[in-house]
Amino acid sequence: MADPIPTNDGLPPASAVIPPMPSQTPNKVIVKGNIVQHVTHIEKSSSAAQDAFKSLHDQICVAAYENSDEHDEMKCFPGTRTSLLQLLEEWTVIPANERRPMVWLDGPMGAGKTAVARSIAERVSRREKLLGIFIFRRGEPYRNNASRFITTLSYQIALSIPLARPYIEQQIIHDPSIFQQSLSRQLQALVINPLQNIRTHHPDLDPITLPNVLIVDGLDECGGDIQGDQRKKEMQIAVLDLLHRLVQRSDILPFAILVHSRPERQIKNWFTIDQHRHITYRATLAASYDSDRDIELFVKHSFLMILACHPSRYSLPPNWPLDTSPKKLNPHEHPTATWPVVEEIVRKSSGHFIYASIVMKYVASPYHEPNKRLNDILSSGNAGGNSSDSPVTILDALFHQILEAAGDRYNTMQILCYNSISTTFRNRSVGSDGTVYGYFGSALDPYIFDILGISQQEFDTWMAHMAPLLERERCYAYSHFLRFHHTSFSEFLNSKERAKHWTIDPWLCLRFIVRFASKALK
Repeated sequence: MADPIPTNDGLPPASAVIPPMPSQTPNKVIVKGNIVQHVTHIEKSSSAAQDAFKSLHDQICVAAYENSDEHDEMKCFPGTRTSLLQLLEEWTVIPANERRPMVWLDGPMGAGKTAVARSIAERVSRREKLLGIFIFRRGEPYRNNASRFITTLSYQIALSIPLARPYIEQQIIHDPSIFQQSLSRQLQALVINPLQNIRTHHPDLDPITLPNVLIVDGLDECGGDIQGDQRKKEMQIAVLDLLHRLVQRSDILPFAILVHSRPERQIKNWFTIDQHRHITYRATLAASYDSDRDIELFVKHSFLMILACHPSRYSLPPNWPLDTSPKKLNPHEHPTATWPVVEEIVRKSSGHFIYASIVMKYVASPYHEPNKRLNDILSSGNAGGNSSDSPVTILDALFHQILEAAGDRYNTMQILCYNSISTTFRNRSVGSDGTVYGYFGSALDPYIFDILGISQQEFDTWMAHMAPLLERERCYAYSHFLRFHHTSFSEFLNSKERAKHWTIDPWLCLRFIVRFASKALK
């Protein structure tokens, strides 16, 4: 079907935007800001441009593309996913007229899609070809919807292609209300028009030298917190339609767009209709990419790290974790040999990194003895009573085991309920302009712990037990009290069928709110 989105949305054409003055080289003055201009009208223009860029920065979602050190473990473990990463990286360097401009990488829960996204982004960034990345995540404001998708992309374009920054600033100066307008109009004003201006005012610049790789991860989580399944699907399709508009503009930039998601029906349908099929490739993250070998490599390395760094390493049994194997191999002397314990973890993983990742975090806890934690894992039954080896069943059994090991169930439910209602409160306390009208902050912790009936020490102990699944959010004015490492854990807690007596359902939260309010009033 024809694309119903107009090409310019009534905005001024790209050629109508004032180009930067000849004396103002975008790469030097606008981005680096280290050249002092002495002409009054240029100073005023520079000040307006800086204000425009600041207003753009205020409308972005940094968490959607942040690449700080804490995210290193979210990338593919070194030596894993090599064939897939090589395939994707080679696709990005193929001339635009010899490749399709979009790749859809789909895979089930826990397959490692986000790790692949961060890893390929790092590789492409080293070659200075990364245009931008946006990682959607359910439960996190501005990452759980598309409201800041275009502004965040535009901001990254201003950084990755400095020539684009003054044109983006001019668009904002021309119409400061652009941030309150539709995503379609934002795309035209903040992405397409600036790139078109580069082509118009720099005709000798070869566009293939510019960054052109855009990565969108977790598309299935876009709109995940919206009530109404249809609205969620419509938001996801809207994002795909915006990306489709970009790939149609190969005249301004030879886009290479990588989209990661679970294979949900509406997303699969979008990629398979005739209008889009000829411009997209599909790659499925499954066993075909030798997941078992990669998981084996990761698990072995994790065990060796425990042997080298864990506080209890000197008290571990000789030759652990191979102390129960028939050959009594020394793990340091036989890193390439078959390790029965590793084979068992790989088997239970069913090709999904999420299981192995959670297991090794559980075993490596610095507050516990690794050998006992490993025995817990190997001797555990299937908490769900289902003999299926599906990743959901495997994960549910592990979630149950970690929750049961956390100690007092009442305290666990108190903390998880508080996390649920406080997250809802914070999400609804952020205005459309980003203003926070009130939230439960860390300064209130002693008060909150008193109402919950737990001490700081009890909470810290509980956090140590739950570390394989979650961590304390550093700054949660716009986010969670607790940060779940995996989306699947949140889904588990909301499912009565999966979580059983650990379910965080609305009625439980309502009863908790009543008790919470009663204690607070006293």
